[in-house]
Amino acid sequence: MEPMTTNEILDKVLVIKKGTWTNLIKVKDLGEGIKKYTQMTIRLGVAYSHMKRVGKTDGGKLPWGQWKIENLVIEHKGELYLRVASAYTKNTKSWYIKDGKEISKSMVVSLIGEKKLESHSADVYNIKFRNIVQLG
Repeated sequence: MEPMTTNEILDKVLVIKKGTWTNLIKVKDLGEGIKKYTQMTIRLGVAYSHMKRVGKTDGGKLPWGQWKIENLVIEHKGELYLRVASAYTKNTKSWYIKDGKEISKSMVVSLIGEKKLESHSADVYNIKFRNIVQLG
């Protein structure tokens, strides 16, 4: 699975209605030739300051980067990031590929250790465009 191009992502982002639930697949290079793919349900175009879990805030400025498309795309040091809101569901699915073949999580742990597999849940995620494989 190859990452989408910047134009493909922007084309999708601009037609998906703000606040809509949609699917996203992202890839992360874990090293040692191992890639982790994650399929997740996300919402696009949600203002962080208006999220129910967060409560009403003024939102303030971004801690880094600047909006290229408000509440959707952040630009920082030449990279574009898609701002997505978490679905807070157990629908997230991950799988691992090495040398073109799927391998188990336990195999990944034995090859690179558990530390690289740690993840944290958040209200919003900023995903590098170059790591987005599928959107919608």
